[in-house]
Amino acid sequence: MAKEDQLSAYLASTLQRSGINAEPEAKQPDGCFVDIKCEVGGASIAIEAKHGYSNAKLKAAIHDANDRLARKVCNVAIAIAYPEQYETQNDLDTGEIKAHVRTHTFESTPSELNRQAKKAQWRTIKTTGFADYVRKAPEEIGSPDALAHHAEVAVEKAVRTFTKDEETSILNKMGEGAKGTNLKGLLTDLLTAVMFHTKLDLIRELHTPSVDARQNPPTEFNPEGNWPPMTVRECRESNRIARSFEEAHDLWLAVDYRQILEWSCAILRALPDSPSSNAALDIIADAAVEIQRSSGGQHHDLVGISFCQSLDNARYDGSMYTTIPAASLLAHLLFHDADIDWTDFDQVTGLRVVDFACGTGTLLIAAANYILQRGKTGRPQEVAEALLEQVMYGFDVNNRAIFQTATGLGMIAPRVAFRNMHLYSLVLGADPIDGQP
Repeated sequence: MAKEDQLSAYLASTLQRSGINAEPEAKQPDGCFVDIKCEVGGASIAIEAKHGYSNAKLKAAIHDANDRLARKVCNVAIAIAYPEQYETQNDLDTGEIKAHVRTHTFESTPSELNRQAKKAQWRTIKTTGFADYVRKAPEEIGSPDALAHHAEVAVEKAVRTFTKDEETSILNKMGEGAKGTNLKGLLTDLLTAVMFHTKLDLIRELHTPSVDARQNPPTEFNPEGNWPPMTVRECRESNRIARSFEEAHDLWLAVDYRQILEWSCAILRALPDSPSSNAALDIIADAAVEIQRSSGGQHHDLVGISFCQSLDNARYDGSMYTTIPAASLLAHLLFHDADIDWTDFDQVTGLRVVDFACGTGTLLIAAANYILQRGKTGRPQEVAEALLEQVMYGFDVNNRAIFQTATGLGMIAPRVAFRNMHLYSLVLGADPIDGQP
């Protein structure tokens, strides 16, 4: 047995003694092997090891961890490296290893792999503490930064499914709607819309009217046509995925959500009815479902980075992404000295939060989440509705940014059929009516 394999068997034994279900050289259904396979709190963990600390060995460990994620044999992967001189169980028990957690499917092209290996945050851990490290690894699945990167990678993969001719055709069909952006930007917007669609799936059954309800529907829901709309899963299982999503989003428009779904329908109509569209939307939907399944994907602007990178005119309109941690900090600073009785419904809903350059809504979403967490009025649904229709104001010079903000805020309370969101596009340059700057 190679030293690397033997050391992995020793490490699995160490994890087992710490109460972790660890299996060395675990063969997977697709025929690949995982150096050590663990189960922690319902999460499946693949540990991929190399013997030595050279850059080549560290890069290879990351490559193997990425591969196991891509094969979907685990929820999270850990790349590890043993010191070159280690050979025995005692070496491990009294020593240390390098470790690095990987979440979701990262790109593995040679250039990207080199970049990841250089930027990877390796930790040196005493082997006696490695079991605790493994137990905490699933927490990284819900990291907003990891989920944001996952969204970005999914969009880049989706873009590559289209030919150059198809890309040109899509942008031409979008016309003025695609001005200042590119295919990556449009698919980023679709990812956001499908994330919102997953939220709508959760409430669909609550608003699937009976025959009686169709004759006298609730005030806020007045569905028409082939109700109920298809779920994300049902759309993905169809032979014409783009058309299925378009039909579902069009049906939800009968309820409302216009600031989100009118734009997604326009993009879907521009996509060709082809294998390329099927492949791209399957990638996007898979990422949307995985992100929304994670607690870290529930209340953050996760596509802001991709959005900014997809803007052809970012240098002209001053677009700059505000990170999620920065937005959370600013939300706390905004309210920490405010004299607010968080149990008083009128005070909480009487707040006004305005962002005059809201971009994708990172700051507004952070502020809305802060209010929801602090508010103890006993009327959470009404507070959520007030946030969407009274409290939050956003302005931006980019129409796509307004769409992203509407979607991000809408995910906070998708049961609200919002019709009066205060999100506005500002004119940048000459006014189209009077020509004035």
